[in-house]
Amino acid sequence: FDAIEVLNRFSAEGWRAVRQDWFALLNRGHQITGTGNSDSHSSQLEAVGFPVNLVRTDPDSVGGVVEAVRRGQVRVSSGPLVDLMVHCGDEIFRTGQSIAAVSGPCRAVVHVQAVDWVPVAEVRLVVNGEVFFREAIGSDGADHHFSVDLPRGRELWVLAEAGWPIGAEGRPEGGLYERLAPGHVPIGFTNPIWLDADGLR
Repeated sequence: FDAIEVLNRFSAEGWRAVRQDWFALLNRGHQITGTGNSDSHSSQLEAVGFPVNLVRTDPDSVGGVVEAVRRGQVRVSSGPLVDLMVHCGDEIFRTGQSIAAVSGPCRAVVHVQAVDWVPVAEVRLVVNGEVFFREAIGSDGADHHFSVDLPRGRELWVLAEAGWPIGAEGRPEGGLYERLAPGHVPIGFTNPIWLDADGLR
């Protein structure tokens, strides 16, 4: 299969569990695209299109959308918008891309955006399934850039997340986000970028 539903409507508990399954598959070399879906079988019961998949592709081509999903050119959001680029020397790579034969230092650049009624507690950079970098954002609304040097001399995959802390219980209370998205938690994540230090992948 090409993709896995990592985030399903407002299930934060399901997201945490499937996130670990997805990471285990990625660690075994399966380049499977993570998605987030609203599961809105009825618009009276579920908000349509929340969370949403943002696909980087030619907007005039249905086939292009399918291929972009297969390649992992997808960001997922239930509030925060997260973007990731990896800079290796003069080259820049985006989600869904594989970087062969990396020889020099690489740096991940994460951009987090959110409107002021979406609480974004933190940003995380995940490397090979483990949180490699975490920083509190600590305010409602976000437009922040983060730059992180990546480990050298090994094969790795890297993705970015932002929003609700992984171990946090409960949900946002008392604000506009809770009123507009009852039961949801703010989550945003990218798909991986793959780096091959040995040129083997």
